[in-house]
Amino acid sequence: MPVPTPDRQSQRRFSARQLALVGVLGLVGLLYAEPAFLRLTPLTAQEELDTPIGGDFRIFWATGHFAALGHPERALDGPAMRALAPLRHQPVGGWLTPYPPTWLLIVRVFGALAFPQAWLAYLWASLGLVLVGVVAAFRSQLRFAVPLTLGFCGVWVAAAFGQNTLGIAGIALLGLAALPRHSLLGGICLGLVTFKPHLSVLIPLALVAGRFYRALAGFVLGAVGLFAASLASFGPAAWLDYLQNATRPIDRLLEFKTMRPELMISTYAGLRVGGLGSVWALTGQAVVALGAAVALVGIVRRSPSPQLALAATVVATLLAVPHAYSYDLVLLTIPILVLVSLAQEVGWQQQDLEVTTLAYLLPILVEPGNAFAHAPVTPLLLLVILQRLDHHSRRVATTTLPRCRSGPRCVWTPHASRSKH
Repeated sequence: MPVPTPDRQSQRRFSARQLALVGVLGLVGLLYAEPAFLRLTPLTAQEELDTPIGGDFRIFWATGHFAALGHPERALDGPAMRALAPLRHQPVGGWLTPYPPTWLLIVRVFGALAFPQAWLAYLWASLGLVLVGVVAAFRSQLRFAVPLTLGFCGVWVAAAFGQNTLGIAGIALLGLAALPRHSLLGGICLGLVTFKPHLSVLIPLALVAGRFYRALAGFVLGAVGLFAASLASFGPAAWLDYLQNATRPIDRLLEFKTMRPELMISTYAGLRVGGLGSVWALTGQAVVALGAAVALVGIVRRSPSPQLALAATVVATLLAVPHAYSYDLVLLTIPILVLVSLAQEVGWQQQDLEVTTLAYLLPILVEPGNAFAHAPVTPLLLLVILQRLDHHSRRVATTTLPRCRSGPRCVWTPHASRSKH
C-alpha cells in the first residue's frame, strides 16, 4: 500500500509543530547543560588538578597516561593510580574495573597530554564525532537532526560524566551512515564499539537476523583488527591482566557495592534497589533481556531499513545489559532521530510525539524516577520506545517502499547485497 503524501497545508502545520517541539525540547536540554558548562569554565586556567572536573575521564586519562608511558599494567595498580593528581580524592580502589586493552589504544592518545588539555580534547572530539555522525547519517534531515542532537540532554549527561559512551554514539552513527551503500565499512565501524564489550553484545544478533552478512563480516573485521592492534601495541601481558581481572565487574555487580544505583537503568539494578537478592534480580534481568532480543529479531527481519534496525538494536541493548547508567542513554540519539524521521515522512501521530518526548527527556528522569519508585522504571520506558519501533517496522513491512539514497525507510535488502557482491 503506497504511503499517502500530505498536502501543503498539512506540511505547514507539521513544520510548525516540529519547530515548536524542537525549540521546547532543545531549551530543556540546554538548560540542563548549563551546569556542565559552568563546571568546565575554570578548567583552562586551573593549575591545581585535585578536581571533580572530567568525571570518569580522570580515570580514563590515568590509564591512558600509563599506556602512553609504556606501562599499561599499572592501570590495575591502585596506589599508582591514586598517585596521579586528578585521582587523589577519587575512590579508585573500588573502581578498578578494567576495560579491554583495546580501549587503551584510544585513551593513550589523550594520556600523552596534560590533564586539562586532554580533557578538553577528549570532550570536544567526542561531541564533534557525534555531530559528524548525525550529519552523515541524517544528511537529508539536518534541519531537525542537528538541533535535536544539540538539545538532547543525554548528550550533555554523558559529556558531564566524561563517559566514552558519547564517542560510541558517534561511531555508531558513522556506521549507520555507511550501512546502506557501504555495508562492509558500516560493519567495521560497529566492530569498533567492542572496546566497550557489553554495549556491542546484540549487534551480531541483529546483523544475522537481518541477513546483513557483509556488515557482519565488517563487524568481525573491526573487532579483530582492534584486538590485533592492541596485542601489537601492548603485548599479550595486557590481555592476560585483563582476563585475570575480568570477574571484578561481575563480582561488584553481584555484591551491588561501590555502585551508584540511583543512576542505573537496568532491570537488575531496579530490582536490587527494590529489595530483591541478586538471584531474583538476575532472573528478572534475563527475562527482560530475552524479550528484548526476541523483539529485536522481529523488528530487524521485518524492516528493510538499517536505520530502524540499528535504532532497535540500541534500545534492546540498553534493556539487555545489567550494568548501564543514565549516561549510556546518549545512545538514544539514534532511535530519537529515526522516530522523528519516520514521523516527518508519513505524518505525526500522537504516539510518536509522546514516545519521542519520553526518549528525549529520559536521561534526566532516571535519577528522580529511581529515587521515587525504588523499582525498575527506566526499563519499562525503554520497552515503550522499543514497542513504537516495532509498530513502525510492522507498518513499513506492509508498505510499498521507494528506493532512496538515505532515510529511515530506505530499502537496504540483504538479498540485493548478496546478489551484487
